[in-house]
Amino acid sequence: MPSAGEALRRQARRVSRRRALRGKKAVLFGASVLAAQVKDELEKHGVPVHAVVDNDPDKIGRNYQGLRVQSPEEVLVPFSDDYVVIVVAFAAAREMLHQLETLGYRKRRQAFILTTLHLDESLPAFVRFIPHLLRGQITYRKLTGGNPGSTLFIAPYAGTGDMYLIELFLQSFVERHAICDYRLAVTSNACAQVARMMGESDVIVADQHALNSVISYGRLIRARPTSIVVLNDGWMGAPTEWLRGYKGLNFEKMFRHTVFGLEDEIAPRIPVASATNEAVLKLFDEQGLVPGRTVVLSPYANTLFHVPDAAFWGELAARCAERGLTVCTNCGPTEQPLAGTRAARFPLSLGPDLVETAGYFVGVRSGFCDVVSGTASRKVVLYDREGRFYKGSFHEYFSLSAMGLGRNLREVEYGDGDREDVVAEVMEGLT
Repeated sequence: MPSAGEALRRQARRVSRRRALRGKKAVLFGASVLAAQVKDELEKHGVPVHAVVDNDPDKIGRNYQGLRVQSPEEVLVPFSDDYVVIVVAFAAAREMLHQLETLGYRKRRQAFILTTLHLDESLPAFVRFIPHLLRGQITYRKLTGGNPGSTLFIAPYAGTGDMYLIELFLQSFVERHAICDYRLAVTSNACAQVARMMGESDVIVADQHALNSVISYGRLIRARPTSIVVLNDGWMGAPTEWLRGYKGLNFEKMFRHTVFGLEDEIAPRIPVASATNEAVLKLFDEQGLVPGRTVVLSPYANTLFHVPDAAFWGELAARCAERGLTVCTNCGPTEQPLAGTRAARFPLSLGPDLVETAGYFVGVRSGFCDVVSGTASRKVVLYDREGRFYKGSFHEYFSLSAMGLGRNLREVEYGDGDREDVVAEVMEGLT
């Protein structure tokens, strides 16, 4: 099952082939994290994005993927047939389309919606929805082994940071509700690795479509509160997602309060990392890395508006080498190490032990930062200054320090044109 980002990329490719876009100026409506993937896909297929618009006053005027975010009226008024608007929307798709229609832009002529939600509310659409519900019933029985007293926890989002946050509080929830028998269903092998790393034994990797069907089925039958538990603060249009970032409701608080209903006094269960893991020490020996004197650079992320460029990482790696530190890049299977560094490819479950053994870590804010946040190593985490997440900035919402999860941690915001200052601040954070 493709992720939300992959589904939007697929829709973007399909839209890019439409005749209506030929010779037109594309305007992206919605400066969201996932919209960045849409912009990338459109431009990859010969549809350059002329402008980005958004209704959120906190985003207007900010830099987004090299463009200044403007209000829809600034760009689209008066009506111009030269423009084609690509709407990247979720809960507010209908409202955005209506707004465009009042400005003269018609659906499938000058406006195209890209979304992961189904917007058709007709009776035929409901009839087509019935197999979805039946699939949910069958999948639920299969995942629970037919045991009506069992609890099925569903982590529907394939984010490793989300999975880490879930595991910090899951056992407290289980104990509070006296749950004796449960299974945990996740949508990716990476999430399963994080869950097992945190002590889970009964973890199932399942198709996301199938899990969404189970969630729909549970809502329809109004299942008891602890029979199907969705471990996300705003899945499938749940209104709580719009509280993100409001008056200090950050990543940790949203999981703590809206997912698990736990008080501030409940301590997260942070795992202890080891600097003596034999698999990690073997990797260090093979790559010529020095325990306690290695910097792990983690430059890749999927949740930022933009990341520091190669020149930034090259200068940072050189400065670390000058200080006598060995440098490696946290690489996925298809990612390449930064110039002048060694590749560190390892199972996600070894991440905390690897960073603990290295002694130093610098990375753009990603789920991996959550996973290694409990280590004793010196850590510097980079946040895109221009990025927004619902009602707050990326730093405000995802700050590890504000969540109480980071030891020996410095958090640095970066933007265009301040490379030297950020490099200097990162190096200071490593001392």
